[in-house]
Amino acid sequence: MSERHPSVRPTRWARSFGAVAVLAAPVAVLAAAAGIVALSLMGSARAEESRARWILDLKHGALKTVAVADGAGGTTSYHYMVLEVTNATGHGRHWYPLFKAMTDTDKSYVAGGCPLALQAVRRQERDQELVSMESTVGLFPNGKTVRMVAIFGPVDPLYDRITLQLHGLVDPIAIFRIEKYGDTEIVADSVYYDRNQKLLETIRAGTEDGQLPTPEIEYREVRENRYWQMVYERLGDEFHAEDDHITFVNEGWRADGELKVLRVFGQSE
Repeated sequence: MSERHPSVRPTRWARSFGAVAVLAAPVAVLAAAAGIVALSLMGSARAEESRARWILDLKHGALKTVAVADGAGGTTSYHYMVLEVTNATGHGRHWYPLFKAMTDTDKSYVAGGCPLALQAVRRQERDQELVSMESTVGLFPNGKTVRMVAIFGPVDPLYDRITLQLHGLVDPIAIFRIEKYGDTEIVADSVYYDRNQKLLETIRAGTEDGQLPTPEIEYREVRENRYWQMVYERLGDEFHAEDDHITFVNEGWRADGELKVLRVFGQSE
């Protein structure tokens, strides 16, 4: 169920997280039923993937629900996720996370603004020091780790699949190798693998021998919208949504929108 980026060399490691043993790689690995997942792009693998682009390290737990008192004698089910974010980049970084959730029923949510739910989550997680994600924004010192919770609030009980997108973990500025086949451009980065393959198939189909011509190479500094995406599914119904089992599907880096070119470093034939 894990997803691997072709240009990242896996570095597996294990540690204890409460009663849960964690096995992690530079990309998604589902760990046990409690669902602790770690993202760690370190050392030469990080440099190879992103040309020294800074990336904050992430560990996260399962997507869960908690019952929150509604003030009328009842409770409402809130979705949340506990995360640990570490700055091991060597410098302080600006941390302005945006954590979105989108359901297959066309509903969208942004984590934050649920102060009444925080105490309920703390009790359920048995961690009175847990802080809300929105309270952590600002300068993130090097070497610091923050354990936080992202609370999405009440989510549409009719959903079967939910997609989470966490923005703010990676420097939006990067340098990419661009392979130019006439007007078609290939971005040499694993996040664009599916897009690139479709474009390359079109190029091959337009040649007599089905072979790719030699591309023109260009290096560009660009701004992109890259985020860590997590997908979960839920089996159950709208009548007892808090009892439904939420299961992990996949996760990995994603990027959307157009690349904004900041600088062109060089060209070669």
